[in-house]
Amino acid sequence: MKAFNIRKKVLFFLLVLPILMLYLAFSRIEVFKLDVDGHKRSVYFAPADSTQDERSYVVYNTLFKSEKEIVDFLIDYHDKHILKEDIIKYNKLLLFMYFEHSYAMNRNYHEKEDGSDIIYDYMDQCLLKVKYEIKDDFIFVDVAKYHSTYTYKVPMANQNWEIITSIRNLEQHTEYLYQIYKEQKH
Repeated sequence: MKAFNIRKKVLFFLLVLPILMLYLAFSRIEVFKLDVDGHKRSVYFAPADSTQDERSYVVYNTLFKSEKEIVDFLIDYHDKHILKEDIIKYNKLLLFMYFEHSYAMNRNYHEKEDGSDIIYDYMDQCLLKVKYEIKDDFIFVDVAKYHSTYTYKVPMANQNWEIITSIRNLEQHTEYLYQIYKEQKH
């Protein structure tokens, strides 16, 4: 009788596991904004004033998805949500960071006030980082993905805002590619 119960449990497990894996593989990637206020951060890097802002997000349902599929989704998400007005308002620095969900990095994440646990402790889980800075008459856009950072230098002209506010458009306009930094593997 006991052997029969064990067989039922094993059979049940063998039937449920593939269903669970399929569910995870085909579930939609979700992005949640984190309630992290860099202006309150007393250590490491903190936006200095009202001309700087930092926005962090956590990304769920990445299991069984390729890094390319995840980053492509995040680029599309970012392109839909970036605003020209925000880039102008936070002209010294506007930083977006998208982190992979984990036990510590989840949608309820909060930095510790004493600085013992801040968002920058999880940079190894950062899937995509986009930084905007206005210097002189140019907008510098850093796009960090796939262990490389691509810096674009775009003249700040009305006709260029469609390019500036879209990573996809930036990637197509290689004439604005200013610098590429590839992370060295150890």
